[in-house]
Amino acid sequence: MASPMQVQELVDHCLIFLDSPNLRACALVTRAWAANAQAHLFRRVSFRMPTAMTNEQRWYHLHSAPHLMRHVQYLEVVSESLPPAVFDAICRSPLLRPQHASIDLGGRALASLAATALQEFVSQPTLRRLKFRCNFADPALFLLIWARCSPAIRHLDLAATDLVAQASGTPALPLEPIPPHAKRTRLTTLAITASSHGVNDWLFHELSPFDCTSLKALSILGHPQLTGWVDTSFPPTIRNIEIFDFVAWGVPPVITLSAFPRLRILRLHLRGFPYALPVLATLSSSSAIQKIVLTLHYPLDDSLQDVDRRMCELPIDPLPVVELEIALDGRWWRSAKKRFFPLLDANSRIQGVDPPTDWLSDCIASLGG
Repeated sequence: MASPMQVQELVDHCLIFLDSPNLRACALVTRAWAANAQAHLFRRVSFRMPTAMTNEQRWYHLHSAPHLMRHVQYLEVVSESLPPAVFDAICRSPLLRPQHASIDLGGRALASLAATALQEFVSQPTLRRLKFRCNFADPALFLLIWARCSPAIRHLDLAATDLVAQASGTPALPLEPIPPHAKRTRLTTLAITASSHGVNDWLFHELSPFDCTSLKALSILGHPQLTGWVDTSFPPTIRNIEIFDFVAWGVPPVITLSAFPRLRILRLHLRGFPYALPVLATLSSSSAIQKIVLTLHYPLDDSLQDVDRRMCELPIDPLPVVELEIALDGRWWRSAKKRFFPLLDANSRIQGVDPPTDWLSDCIASLGG
């Protein structure tokens, strides 16, 4: 009888559960083991912080073995951890073809060299999910990045700070027509963290490289005025979102949830519990909402009882399940829900969950990737 270690399918399955040191050891056993061990080792590559091997050394190690680059599916790059020449080389590498990428320019303002390199990177046909963090003083450089944006991107997590807007108001980004041959990138999920309306207005403009008409999940965090921007700037064509995540700042105008007839999951970051009440009041009896997620922060106070009452008064049958995202201790949670949410607890419509490590990834998974 053949040894189980000679059954390649069994070996490949076992490799899934190994950590990096053990995968490196397995890659040295036989050629049959090496390919899959290397695929797991280099599936996720990060140039974030110097460890035993600095980010620059890690790049040259990877660059010296081109056959390993094809395994990279998740790429994380923080430009402050790299010399500009290495950051440029990573973005322009013809062998790196990740499906998911996270690019963080840190505190640096966007420079011309980085913008042209990033333009090449975001044009990759394999890229499906992009997380991008940047500060910019020149809107033209920010727009340059997206001039050849890959139509394969479906999930965008964008945090962009307009340094000029911070200093002198909120100027809109200058919009440029899309070339007639360009195909717009149709997004399924979008997360925005921005300091001015300009970036948001550009994202949803008809001349933007992004097509938001098929948007199913939207997260808006950042400046309190952005909640007002939602109500005033949303075109009707994208009000079919199913998952909506935002900060309840309590700054008028209030978001009107009845304008989103397909909304299934609502997630509120509460910055002061009373601010959630006018938002919840905009849910109508025809709402399709199934779950309301509240992210809570210590200390809790008795104003949560008003939220509890308002939840139970929603004109929706059946009442949506309420999830509280808060660090949990079993014994504390049992007493807390009876004190702060007695009505929901009596109706078995409340549950506590630990805060997720990546809520947007969970949304993408629930929408089928």
